[in-house]
Amino acid sequence: MSKKRVALITVWFPPTNGVAVNRMKSFANYLSDDFFMEVFTLGTNEECVKTDFGMVHSQVSRSFYDKIKHNSTDGKLKHHFKTMLNLLAMNLGVSKHKKWKNKTLDALFKRHREAPFDVLISSYAPTDPHDIVVEFKQEFPDVVWIADMRDEMSSNPFLSDKQRNMLRKKENKYAQYISGLTTVSRPILEDFKKVYPVLSEFAEIRNGFDHEVEPIQGRNKVFTIVYAGMFYGKRKPNLFFEAVLNALRNNRVEKDFKVIFVGTSNNFNIPSGLKNCVEFVPSVSYEKAITYMRDADCNLLINPPLGTLGQFSGKVFDYLSVEKPILALVDKKDVAAALIEDHNGGVSANFYDITQIEDAFCELYGFWKRKEDFPINRLKTMELHRKHQVLKLENFIIKLLK
Repeated sequence: MSKKRVALITVWFPPTNGVAVNRMKSFANYLSDDFFMEVFTLGTNEECVKTDFGMVHSQVSRSFYDKIKHNSTDGKLKHHFKTMLNLLAMNLGVSKHKKWKNKTLDALFKRHREAPFDVLISSYAPTDPHDIVVEFKQEFPDVVWIADMRDEMSSNPFLSDKQRNMLRKKENKYAQYISGLTTVSRPILEDFKKVYPVLSEFAEIRNGFDHEVEPIQGRNKVFTIVYAGMFYGKRKPNLFFEAVLNALRNNRVEKDFKVIFVGTSNNFNIPSGLKNCVEFVPSVSYEKAITYMRDADCNLLINPPLGTLGQFSGKVFDYLSVEKPILALVDKKDVAAALIEDHNGGVSANFYDITQIEDAFCELYGFWKRKEDFPINRLKTMELHRKHQVLKLENFIIKLLK
């Protein structure tokens, strides 16, 4: 049987970095073993490039919004100003990628007429990839459409009523065209089942890690904690710092530790008593970030409760992959804490509980101080590789094509 043709429509794709990019990259890489893949994405040049997995069609979308993207080198004032402008655009329902959407739709039509696609996969957020597919499906209704939802849409608790209403209208518009829906966790999937009660095909395709960096044993001369990624909204290290200061005041730890922030904007306050314990590393490649995590004694996960369940945070999989213990500030009733517990991958504390955070920090510090290895379940680690998750997606596609 000849290979089926799949088009992946996404704003997020290499050379950009990020969790969303890694998810899309893994879709393209691992699906290409059994499907002909073509990716339609946002780029810095209008070009069509042949890669190991298939074709990548890039379209540009130069606009004012390109100037307000967050950057790890931004100072606090600049970061907050960009955030304000992005929120304003969101509240107004303005598409940042309108030019890209129109160009990509034209490119998708052109390629489909040259060599028809059997399946379209588009990924939210933003909504533009889904909007492209809706217009495509109006002309080619028989092509299978998988709507990949990395996040909630109208059920996102941080949106205004106006934003939720706009997204609800989008969800309703998509309903008649979607063949199957995928998302990153079981709770979010269950929420989408309520949004689309008539749709019968759903699949949980988790994020995961996507590297071959081997874990190493050993420990640093000072207790080294790594946080890789950005801070925004309530996702800040303030409570972690407060807990560490308490541990110092209570003589539970010595000041033989440091915290390394990798690719993190300096958009938060560092207590004066900890300034000498904090280092910043500029944004690095995914593989280099993994080596920082691997070489740490502990990796810091800061994932504030969002009011809904299902919030893994992509970095939890990378942290687990390097088999160094995680200090997790999370909702202990949510999926990230459950995953860490299932893998014996670290210690979780409720995000707002300073005492729990202090206890968790001291527990992991104690393992380092005693030169003991944290007993992580190594047998489960490879189950979290993205190729195993994409295999679920492959089986989902085969099911929808029958």
